[in-house]
Amino acid sequence: MNNLTDKFFVKITLGNSFLTMYSVPQQIAAKSTILITGISSVFFPKVSKIRTTLRKKSYLRYVMRITIFFSGFVSFLSYPFIDPVIKFWLGNSYNEAYTFLIKIFLFYSLFASINFLISQYLDSENNIKINSIIDIFFFIVSLILFSISMKYKMLTLFAASICAREIMLLIYKSYYYKLATILKDEAIPILIFSFFLLLGLYITNILFYLITVIFMIFYLLYLFKINNFFIVFKNLINKFNAEQNR
Repeated sequence: MNNLTDKFFVKITLGNSFLTMYSVPQQIAAKSTILITGISSVFFPKVSKIRTTLRKKSYLRYVMRITIFFSGFVSFLSYPFIDPVIKFWLGNSYNEAYTFLIKIFLFYSLFASINFLISQYLDSENNIKINSIIDIFFFIVSLILFSISMKYKMLTLFAASICAREIMLLIYKSYYYKLATILKDEAIPILIFSFFLLLGLYITNILFYLITVIFMIFYLLYLFKINNFFIVFKNLINKFNAEQNR
């Protein structure tokens, strides 16, 4: 519903031409969430039936780090290539707004993926009703943000509005459901990758990207304790299969 609502407001405010300019980057960036939503959709319903809360939290941490890797690191890696690829693809129809909007939506995808994981976890803990009410409330908040964006008639404000909604939603759910014990180790990497994703909106210098990517690689090796970096997903599958065979 959220993804349809922002497009509706863009259309009635700025018209069909701007709607196309808005929708294309959103659809491209949405591809970055396919793997995470796929993993969660397959595993969480099964895990909720056979695992204790402690094991669910452990699973959530694993998938959260995979999410940070793909929606944070891989998204940032794509930044330098977005502009030339879009120019080649669109040709004379190219507009620099496409590049900027894709980057904004990639930033949005990081928080949207994390919120999706948290919602899946909460649903597995039988918090579906309250979780849905919170989502509806923040949908109303997004309507207010869209109304403000209509006043200024700026395309990037609509994209910024859905980013703001996802950030506020993450903060509120973390506070309301007391998820600090789960997210305490993930808060710093989320902030770090968010910071560089935002910087990448405005800094296009190749040296900046090279230095940042090197820093991110070393940080990820530290985050995944180096050896776990390559086996974290394999362990997740093995643990799940072990539970199924009991």
